[in-house]
Amino acid sequence: MIFGKDEPITAEELLKDTKDDGFTMTLSQLSEMNGLNNNPCYISLKGLIYDVSANPDFYGSKGSYRYLIAKDATLALKTGCLSDKCIAQALKDGIPESLDVEVDRWLELYHNHDKYKYVGRLVSDPVEDAIAQDTREEALLNVGDTTATSLDRFHTLVAKGKDAFAVGDYKDTLFLWRNAADCLSNEATAMSPELALRKAELLTRMIAVALNTHQSQKGMEYIDEILITLRQSMTLCEETSHPLLGPVYARLARSLSLEASLLGDMGHDQEAVTVLPGALEYFRKAMRSAGIIDIETNSKIWKATRGEVAELWSAFMSTYLSLGFVLMRLSRFQEVIPLCEDILQILSQAAPSIASYEAAEDIPNPDFSPKAVLDNALGILVNLRTQTTSLATQAEKYLLKQNKIQPNTQEMKEEGKKEEKESTKSEQGELREIKEEMVQEIVEAALPA
Repeated sequence: MIFGKDEPITAEELLKDTKDDGFTMTLSQLSEMNGLNNNPCYISLKGLIYDVSANPDFYGSKGSYRYLIAKDATLALKTGCLSDKCIAQALKDGIPESLDVEVDRWLELYHNHDKYKYVGRLVSDPVEDAIAQDTREEALLNVGDTTATSLDRFHTLVAKGKDAFAVGDYKDTLFLWRNAADCLSNEATAMSPELALRKAELLTRMIAVALNTHQSQKGMEYIDEILITLRQSMTLCEETSHPLLGPVYARLARSLSLEASLLGDMGHDQEAVTVLPGALEYFRKAMRSAGIIDIETNSKIWKATRGEVAELWSAFMSTYLSLGFVLMRLSRFQEVIPLCEDILQILSQAAPSIASYEAAEDIPNPDFSPKAVLDNALGILVNLRTQTTSLATQAEKYLLKQNKIQPNTQEMKEEGKKEEKESTKSEQGELREIKEEMVQEIVEAALPA
């Protein structure tokens, strides 16, 4: 603490009573203000430049702070680190909010010191920035082997992107992974299913990073690229009955489900509700290829692990849940009940085959066990039907209040309420019974004979 205050004066407050003639310098120009060739000694802190020539004991050729001259010293003074690495990172990384107070204390010292003079502001130069960015990107893309194949470059750039992500440098992460994905695109004119799935997985990671940095539109662009890549690969797989057809279907389904989720977050429910049925259809195709449903009409070509099957079921049911709630948000209640019946029909059909996956060692998460998946799905069914009935009743009351529909006689209204209440209770009771029976069936099927 420099002045014995808990909260130092900020840069904006300091400049209120300071004459500022609009003088600015770029980093390149600042680098010449090093005390040599009759130049003054300048130092920059948080974008403000000060002349410290009058204090050679600290900033002269033998001074303890001579390494800060002609540079932006924000990060160095904040951390106490005077290495070139610390100083060079100042403008690139910015200042963590938790340490802004410490920097402001140093800034207050410079601004009020009787030997130091405020000069102006440090600004970026577009040309300098562009050259520096090109040089930096070239260094990032250097994989150290001029003979490396596109696939080798892919693996190296993905690894470098992971390192950038680990330190919170999301801009570099997206840049490196973007170039890694392009390496796969250049590997062959017609991308193999293996490479298509790798590219889709990488782009899915990029979507997560884009959303983490509030770039929803960029995330949507990545989804479009995933869908184009996988649909091309799907056509090839279908023509040859490729063993990766199931995984391609599954990735397509997850990508469409993610697209619908993003659309919903952006307030585009009408678009989301048109995307989700496509996701469900691809989930069905994936499960058919794995021999989980429609076994009598489809040969099993995807040798899915029990863990993959369980995760597939979980994602499938989550997508049904998403569609149900989007329909309710759009007040399309009449479409939700058939959706629930669809869920029940699929669960009934798949119960025998999915029971064989119970107690699988390759299901690390117990929430993905078949019993848990079926139990959760049936819970969704009860939830959707209950909420739909409730919301429909509320909608009817609202329309009556607004005179949008004509009320029946009091006697008919009372009778209708009574029937509705009994019907709701009956439906919930039936669903609970079905749920208990199916869960019991799974448990019994999993027990040794």
